[in-house]
Amino acid sequence: MAAKTARSNNMRAEKRNFNKSSQPLKPVNKRVSRIIFVSLFTLIGVYSLVAKGPDLAAYVNRPVSKIRVDNQWQQITEAEVSNVLSNFMGTGFFNLDTQGIKAELETLSWVRFASVKRIWPDTIALDIREEKAIARWGEGAYLNQSGEVFRPLTEARNISLPLLSGPADTQSQVMQQYLSLSQLLLPEDLRLTELALSSRGSWELTLNESIRVSAGRVDAFANMSRLVDVLNRHGSINLNEIAAIDLRYKNGFAVKNVQYDLTEVAAR
Repeated sequence: MAAKTARSNNMRAEKRNFNKSSQPLKPVNKRVSRIIFVSLFTLIGVYSLVAKGPDLAAYVNRPVSKIRVDNQWQQITEAEVSNVLSNFMGTGFFNLDTQGIKAELETLSWVRFASVKRIWPDTIALDIREEKAIARWGEGAYLNQSGEVFRPLTEARNISLPLLSGPADTQSQVMQQYLSLSQLLLPEDLRLTELALSSRGSWELTLNESIRVSAGRVDAFANMSRLVDVLNRHGSINLNEIAAIDLRYKNGFAVKNVQYDLTEVAAR
């Protein structure tokens, strides 16, 4: 009886062991799998870097050999820019001193702002902004679009600019007067090529590069309007024969003739 009970117990134990071993295995945690994969990939990468270290470093940090220009210039020359870049080229991509290039570019005449960016593997992009001169100011200076005075080391090329002048810190006043008078004269085919404000507040103009006009101190714009009105009413006036006009008369103005070099009261 005891032997029969023992055999029965052994059979139940074997059955339990069989059922337990026949159960399916649980899948390995996905997060653990990713960690193992990344670690293995990293080890392979580190091994490759160690094995190919010098060659790979030279490939990644290759010298810059290409230049991309993001805008066009009118006053800045390629020779000036190339001369600056020649002092920095030949070093690796990551060793290139972009801030040094920017600083030297901004010392060039006509450069208002410069930006230098690296583009892997072997290119730099240049964004160089020029000063935009809209008028000359006195001797050797210019006015930009903001009415600021700047003094480049070289003169403007390939552009014709009016010459404005006046006492210190009057450039905004002179520029505003220039814009107003230009709009007044343009319909009459008259170009305001020079405008000067004297230290006493008098306005002197040059029209079409040759006709000198004294417009007075107080009513310069009103006096010029009067001149335009006379030109409209007397369309036969030949401006090429006029050397100078004096508008500082209450009831008319004086004209100096080119040919005869004399002055006379021309109109009321």
